[in-house]
Amino acid sequence: MRRRRAFIAILLGMLLASSMAALAVGAPTSEDVEAAERRVEQLEVEIKDLEAERAAIETRIEVTDQRIVAQRDLVERSRAQMEKARRSVRLKLVAMYKARRPDPVSLLLESRTIADLVSRAVLLSRIAASDQEALRSAVLAADEAAYQMTALNDLREQDAALRREQEDRASRLSVALAEQKALAERLGAEALAALAARQAASARDRQAWIDSSVPLDANITFVGASVEPYTGAEWLVPSFRPTAYRVSGPRYSATCSWYGNEFHGRRTASGQTFNENDFTCASNSYPFGTTLALSRKGRRIVVVVNDRGPFVWSGSSWSPHPIRKLDLSKAAAYALGFTGLAEVTIEPVVAKE
Repeated sequence: MRRRRAFIAILLGMLLASSMAALAVGAPTSEDVEAAERRVEQLEVEIKDLEAERAAIETRIEVTDQRIVAQRDLVERSRAQMEKARRSVRLKLVAMYKARRPDPVSLLLESRTIADLVSRAVLLSRIAASDQEALRSAVLAADEAAYQMTALNDLREQDAALRREQEDRASRLSVALAEQKALAERLGAEALAALAARQAASARDRQAWIDSSVPLDANITFVGASVEPYTGAEWLVPSFRPTAYRVSGPRYSATCSWYGNEFHGRRTASGQTFNENDFTCASNSYPFGTTLALSRKGRRIVVVVNDRGPFVWSGSSWSPHPIRKLDLSKAAAYALGFTGLAEVTIEPVVAKE
């Protein structure tokens, strides 16, 4: 009996020791908590970037869908024009057959006078030219219809690729959020409170940023601004922005493009509403809110980064453009004196206190 009790006591001791060891393994150490805190902060940045990418893709999908609708109309109109040209050619052939038009040589040989010969030759040349023009119009209309259909199919492929990328960002965002939630469970009350405070502050800042969007019907005026260390030079800025800046980064030149029209009034990747009449730009590298001093051929302006871009369609997917550095708003591009592509000098700046 004593042996049995001793055996049970030993067994219970072993079980207790095993349970304590398991608890010890599962309990996070201070190093684990610090690593979790660092990873949570990294995930906050990744999540914001993924949300911005999703917003940029969503806007591009809206614009592409709009283009598809317009392109369908072009396809229908070009097809109608092609059918009209084909009917014209067929009618001319039928008319020639019914009239039993003689061959040109016989018609010329039947001329009784030189004047008659000349008039018949002129008439034949005009008939031939008319027939050729009808045939040429039919060929051009068919080519135009084929081109418009190709453009429509290309837009459909772009739309499908954008939707695949949107699904990819949504999947990656879901994974990041799940990891963040799992890591948060390992944090202490103090760390969780600090995380919640950062997230709340970030949400407030983001909402304030969105609320600062320039209304589409705003009458934007521009004034002169200074940029240190440059003297005797003036940069153009919207009147509601600071008018004194200092250089905060390296100066370089890069190819820039511009966008507007279909994107005007739509949401940017940062959440702001895009106003093509404001001095803003899209960048794939600068953080939102970065201020850039731009110059070209004696023209100088200051813009704010509030979107992602430029992007390029590779035939199967959309990706950041390998050459173009910035996509400027229409007003910014016009202020620098270009409407297509241009080499622009770029310099990060910050507003002076």
